Amino acid sequence: MKRLYSIGLRNLSDIVAKYYLANPHTFRIIEGMLGNAGEPAVQVNETARHYLSMLSLDLTVKRTIEAIKRAINDYVVGREFRLERGQEIWGALDVPRTVATYPSLYSYLTYVPSNAIPEYAMLRKMAVFVKRVACKSLPSTIALVGDQALQENPLNIILREIIGRMRSNCVTLSRKINELPRTTSVGELSSYVRTRGPYLPSWFHGAYKAYSIARRVSGNPNYKAGMSRRFEGKDFVLLGWRLYELFIMLLVLDIFAELGYSAKLNDNYVELTRRGKTIRLLFNGQLDSSIIKSVDGDETIAASIRGRPDVSIQDDNPNGGKLIVIDGKFSRYPAYITAGRFKVMAYMYEYNADLGMVMFPGLNESRKYDEEDEATARLWMKIKNKGYSEIVLSNEKRIYMVRLDPGLSEDPGQVWRDSRKTLEKLLRRHVT
Repeated sequence: MKRLYSIGLRNLSDIVAKYYLANPHTFRIIEGMLGNAGEPAVQVNETARHYLSMLSLDLTVKRTIEAIKRAINDYVVGREFRLERGQEIWGALDVPRTVATYPSLYSYLTYVPSNAIPEYAMLRKMAVFVKRVACKSLPSTIALVGDQALQENPLNIILREIIGRMRSNCVTLSRKINELPRTTSVGELSSYVRTRGPYLPSWFHGAYKAYSIARRVSGNPNYKAGMSRRFEGKDFVLLGWRLYELFIMLLVLDIFAELGYSAKLNDNYVELTRRGKTIRLLFNGQLDSSIIKSVDGDETIAASIRGRPDVSIQDDNPNGGKLIVIDGKFSRYPAYITAGRFKVMAYMYEYNADLGMVMFPGLNESRKYDEEDEATARLWMKIKNKGYSEIVLSNEKRIYMVRLDPGLSEDPGQVWRDSRKTLEKLLRRHVT
């Protein structure tokens, strides 16, 4: 069983690892990678490492720009009351401290513009470092695969968009850095954060996180794919379940490209178009059609608890398009697969989906705990013979339980072709 997971991790890593950070909605994804990989674990290939470093740095550039914008707004409107020393007095004289410095200097208390406080000088130092590390890596990434390869491969839509955005953000970062104060010495950052952490502005903490990630990446860390992550360590860990979800997403995208759809990356979804028809492809995203309205009258909490299918395919036909929701489970435990089946049913109910799919690599039949697991094992007997099983609901909607095993072959190309063939056969029944 461990060997199957290892082969699967290796194949998933080779096929989709470079997309691991391609559609992050928050900075927490990259922060959540820090640590050591639990066994089994495999090293990520060189091309993927290069992309992951670049995409990590793209996040740091965006976070740094956001921090600078907020910092600039603060120092435009803010002033700080603080101790100053000089040969002239520009505020209230501090007699005890002046005794120690007189006659060379007077000590006095005054209001100073907030851009004179150390945090702004430190922000500039961090931003310059992020720019040097991040923007310098971009040409080498493009050269690694070539502009032509990025244009021709439909799966590289995400990478193309991010590279274009990063080019623009590097220009923006350079301009924003020039708006910050210059200094010759700002002290040691980490000790400053340790001693004054609770009192530092939120934009400083955001910039410091980006700076810390950029430092990690510049140190050529290990990138590993694993089934779990331990929090202590300096590696970047790609979790198997997320790789598996990406694998499914990219299979779907490739199938639509084969059907003649062109793809465009929007803020949180891929827009697929063909002859006036539009389909939205979402990855770990909420749809607009949730039936969840409020929680104890609070609509904000209700919005946060709405389901996020791993992949959803929404036909935007105004006359009633189809919706397909997909959940991937990179596990062989019956209880987990059983939970996936009920999870997809919940998604279908919440969003009124027409079709649900549960993708998983296989089943460990020795780990059954209750009657629901026994039922999943009986389903598995059908699934492993033809690759899937169809569950028909009373309203004629359907759920497919699909075997999608990246550990069936040592050859990643063969895994991709076999998986694509299985999924395409099912999707073509419901998508034209």
